[in-house]
Amino acid sequence: MSKETLKLYSAKLSSFDPRDVQEAVGKLAMEERREGETSFPALATIVSRVEAARVRRRRAEVVESEKEEDERNFWAWVDERLQDTGKDEQSFLDSLRIPGYTGLRAR
Repeated sequence: MSKETLKLYSAKLSSFDPRDVQEAVGKLAMEERREGETSFPALATIVSRVEAARVRRRRAEVVESEKEEDERNFWAWVDERLQDTGKDEQSFLDSLRIPGYTGLRAR
């Protein structure tokens, strides 16, 4: 690969999150080359894979954020119920019959 080509690749890929570039290049590196395929993928191929990695990462971040928000809301609800019931947190949690929340331990 020439210096000019390396500069072009570097300039284009530097605009992406390094985690996305690392994921994309790591996966590309593990793929078997087809007959006649060069050892270094075309820039468009790498960029396409980096963009796909970015989409996956962002979706995962949204899912994680939603999960954290659900957990915060759950514990706020627990705090409200504790005031209403007068139970200690573990007793209240043990009394829940909500799928996914049965068997939780107190904070």
